Amino acid sequence: MNITNKDKYNELLHNAHDTLSIGLKDNNEDQIKKAEQLYLDYLKAYPNHPDANHNLGIIFNRRSQLKDALFYYSKAIENAEYPFAQFYISRATCKFHLKENTSALEDLNEAEKIEKDNPKVILNKGIILRLLGEEDAAFPYLHKYYLSNKHDPQAINRVAYHFLIKENHMEAQKLLKEAIKIDPNHYDSIMNYANSCNKSHLRKEAKQHFEKALSLRPNDAIAHLNYGAYFQEGNKPDKALECYMRSLAISGENIHILHNIGTIYGELGSDKAADYYRKALEIQSDYYSSFRALCYTRTVEEDDELLIKMEENFLDESISPLDRAEIGHGLAFAYDNLQNYEKAKQFINFSNSSLRKSYNYDNERQIKLVDKLKNIFTEETFSKISQSEKPGKYSPIFIVGMPRSGTSLVEQILVGHPKIRGCGELVYFPENIKGISGFPEVITSWDKSYFTKFNDKYCEKVSELLENDIEKIITDKLPYNFWNIGFIKKVFPESKIIICNRDLRDTITSLYILRLTGGHPFIFDKKELLDYSNAFFELTKHWIDLLKDDLYVFDYEAFIKNKESEGTKLFNYLGLKFDNKFLEIEKSKSSV
Repeated sequence: MNITNKDKYNELLHNAHDTLSIGLKDNNEDQIKKAEQLYLDYLKAYPNHPDANHNLGIIFNRRSQLKDALFYYSKAIENAEYPFAQFYISRATCKFHLKENTSALEDLNEAEKIEKDNPKVILNKGIILRLLGEEDAAFPYLHKYYLSNKHDPQAINRVAYHFLIKENHMEAQKLLKEAIKIDPNHYDSIMNYANSCNKSHLRKEAKQHFEKALSLRPNDAIAHLNYGAYFQEGNKPDKALECYMRSLAISGENIHILHNIGTIYGELGSDKAADYYRKALEIQSDYYSSFRALCYTRTVEEDDELLIKMEENFLDESISPLDRAEIGHGLAFAYDNLQNYEKAKQFINFSNSSLRKSYNYDNERQIKLVDKLKNIFTEETFSKISQSEKPGKYSPIFIVGMPRSGTSLVEQILVGHPKIRGCGELVYFPENIKGISGFPEVITSWDKSYFTKFNDKYCEKVSELLENDIEKIITDKLPYNFWNIGFIKKVFPESKIIICNRDLRDTITSLYILRLTGGHPFIFDKKELLDYSNAFFELTKHWIDLLKDDLYVFDYEAFIKNKESEGTKLFNYLGLKFDNKFLEIEKSKSSV
């Protein structure tokens, strides 16, 4: 039988396939190079053969010669007799490594049309959608992949990360524990578990797992960055800064690390904050959160080239509305600081309108809570509701009020006293209240053991935060605890409560123009902001009438006019001796 030219090339192609298969299996570069030459020889005769082109793409992709790989993958797709899912998956993977994520997603969509249940399509599409910021679209794919790979710690970790960023920490931690049980050294799961614990104030667990992650990867910049965030959350700026600087030394000038260092210096009132924000922007000009933070340092002048450039970006409709809102908040604050109020107004209205759309907030439901609380905590019923049977391990001072009403100022004054430890904004009360079915009505039927348990849980969280520091008197300056004053007095009957009161016009203006960290959805709409402010005044008046001298109203304007006199009154309420040095808050090392 005669061997035709075609038969010769078919044999060449089969040899190429077999050689590549052996080379990939044994990780043998010599075999892979041999396969490459066989494919190139074959393509001289049949330049459009899809399998040969695809496999050459695999070889170049493996060597990170991504442009060459992309060329051959594309030739395979263009010349295939019928659509083949793997060709699209391979090209999508190549584009992913080239950071062409939108185009990679298009290829995965084509692959999905051909093989919708292909596990590579499901996994890669979930990963790409997440990278593109489409988390809600990504999750069903990542979850579907997890359901078929429940013993893969990374599959579990990807699903858990969804719950972490959605702040469903109970579900995130449950999944991450499963992943860590399968692989006790699975770095990503350990790090995400530590981050979730930190965000949900399980500080002992968080610290343990941050240290475990660092033991696995002592030179990982992200590990040091996250550990720094742990200390920053714990009101320990010096330790946070140490971690951030170590992270910076490992990674070089990373924008996220530079931004966090700027934040620490900003909290400490240092001029260095602006320098670090500018460094981050020099590396990545569209890192808009650093631009906004830079504007908040009040160091941006009207002729600053950065200000002019950001105005151009703000008008660029190809930039996402949320990014333009970030720019707009910075511009609004900068121009307000420069007393160009008309220009500031122009930027802030668009920015707040865009941000409001990103929040699910029920204004009416929040306002109705005022009447509900007033009806439960009345002069007649208050003494009949049970309360904790013991004072608790700590003696908390709750500093409440509208945001931007002086809560941070009061805490800074108080922590000047050697017996008081500042704990910042603790979310323990509102977070634990979320888990109480039927709150607030249900507490009228509680006996003292329920309130005592809540007291113990709060003190346990504070103890983790303080890491066994010996201070007994602590401050909790979460402004929104004004909603919980009646409940607080039942959990901590001996607690001190300071309500901060500032001129409503100043408070509302400050809230509307500043983008505060955390969730404050009511500040982005003028009517909702005014409704919330009115609710605050109505409810705090009720607490004052109910508790009388058992709480203290700190008058911001009166303090600014006469600090010594108002400071003395404040400390008299706390039963502590006042000293003028407590007013020297610029010397304090605590962050605001």
